[in-house]
Amino acid sequence: MRRQDFEVRPLRSNRFLLTGGPGSGKTTTLEALRALGHHTIPDVARRLIQERTKHGLPPRPDPVTFSREILAAEIRQYDAAPAEAGLLFFDRGIPDALCMMVACNCMNMHDAGEILDARPYNPTAFLFSPVESIYCRDSERDQTFEEATLVSQEARRFYTSMGFHLIDVPLLPPAECAAFCLSSIRTVSN
Repeated sequence: MRRQDFEVRPLRSNRFLLTGGPGSGKTTTLEALRALGHHTIPDVARRLIQERTKHGLPPRPDPVTFSREILAAEIRQYDAAPAEAGLLFFDRGIPDALCMMVACNCMNMHDAGEILDARPYNPTAFLFSPVESIYCRDSERDQTFEEATLVSQEARRFYTSMGFHLIDVPLLPPAECAAFCLSSIRTVSN
């Protein structure tokens, strides 16, 4: 059953999500938003991978364990974020962890929806898609371009089924991506 099939009352929130595949510009756009004075919340998966490798562990455990670790960390970040901070921008968030859990068959859509109801984001989210000409791997981003594209496609499906309105962010320099996001927020808020 899809989330949009449930009777859900849309919630307005100052918490906006930047989602999509790795290497698509989310983090650099988040940094540009921070430079403009907005509150930003970093991606937890990268931090978890760094912690694991620092302790001599493989970058990722099995997908089920990793998705649970990410969800727990995302919930902690959400709960610790300042409630009245103006606009808050998340480099991925709870929905991305839930997407992983549903893909691993360790959670169903209904339970994922209940978790999102308890910790709502703005229904408008920004989708960044990887671009092959600029995609690069690093010590935490070990997916191929094809895998990054699949992550972005799965995020689109999951977010849409959870009732989010996705805005595709065009390939622009980070400051222009930040301006695009802010302009889009003003447009949907009016």
